[in-house]
Amino acid sequence: MSTLSSLDDLQRYYSLDACRPTNQLSVACYYFPHFQPSALNEELYGGDWTEHLLRQAARPWFPGHRQPRTPLWGEQDESNPTVVAREIDAAADAGIDALIYDWYWYDGRPALHEALENGFLRAPNRDRMKFAVMWCPHDWPYWTHDLLPNGSLKRPAAKRGPESVEDVRRSLTYVISRYFQEPNYWQLDGKPVVVIWELARLQRLFGTEGVSELLDDLRRIARQLGHAGIHFHASCGGSGQLIDEFVGAGFDSYGDYSSIVAVHRRVADGRPTVEYRECAAEVVENHWAKLDTASPLPYFPNIGAGWDTTPRFRAPEGWPPPGDWPGLPIVTDDTPSAFEALVRAAIGYVNSRPSTAPQVLTIGCFNEWTEGHYLLPDTDRGMGMLHALAAALGS
Repeated sequence: MSTLSSLDDLQRYYSLDACRPTNQLSVACYYFPHFQPSALNEELYGGDWTEHLLRQAARPWFPGHRQPRTPLWGEQDESNPTVVAREIDAAADAGIDALIYDWYWYDGRPALHEALENGFLRAPNRDRMKFAVMWCPHDWPYWTHDLLPNGSLKRPAAKRGPESVEDVRRSLTYVISRYFQEPNYWQLDGKPVVVIWELARLQRLFGTEGVSELLDDLRRIARQLGHAGIHFHASCGGSGQLIDEFVGAGFDSYGDYSSIVAVHRRVADGRPTVEYRECAAEVVENHWAKLDTASPLPYFPNIGAGWDTTPRFRAPEGWPPPGDWPGLPIVTDDTPSAFEALVRAAIGYVNSRPSTAPQVLTIGCFNEWTEGHYLLPDTDRGMGMLHALAAALGS
């Protein structure tokens, strides 16, 4: 099986000169806002519960398993503007142009928005970084390590996502009216960007034609408020839909939340673990091109930083566990050198497309410790992932 773990491996696909970013390249990174106290967690769990508690409790499942992942800067409250200012500087120095905040709506009001509202938007250096919102309408689970007899995770829904046409409209209209007027809201071709995480819920409530009408109506509202419209980007992850349905639904572009997640099960082929370099090679050799040709809409290539969700699960009694155990496969050896090679390959891929193709690259994820894909420094790799990104982007 092919691997991509270094710049030497990269040159099987592209020359280093072909992997230099242009001034037109825009790099956006997803941000998971669950590492700060929030009203939602206060209601569900009490106290100052954050997902750092799951990260703390993680333990190795097998020899060499790198758990728990420990933040080099300590446990940060990401609703603290001083904390976020440090993150903004690190992200901007590495070449990231925009952070895309996962954004939730439960019980008719925003949820888990404290990191964006109290942290990012009040950071003294917020002008160094653009931001956008990814509308995440999925149900919110209780985080628990309990398993059912068949080995599946017992995670009853604690909150239901928007379940009515009216609630969907209210939540998306809130995004438009609250955030678009911010001077550093991320735009493409002069239009504010909104990422939609789960097309399935919209399809169920509206139908394909109804989704298109909804998006057009939201664009009309944005224009009435003085904006040029809206660029709607469909995130393939979690959509449960064929990519070609995005066209009929009125989206402007599509892409992954994390390319490593998109390929890791296929590459593992039943193994409980798979090396990052194997997944990276599959992304470069097949995944981007496959998705790029699946729809006439513009496709934004994505790079993933890793994948290990074991902090969210109870460890199996033996190793390897039987069957399709939750959280598997685990991506191992997610090194900065392999990540840099994947970033450079993505730039090479973007540069190889026709000049009319948008030069946009997305990254999953900036801070999702409990899914094992993050760029923030840890006690094992230090600043390695951010430095790798900076080296690839020439920052």
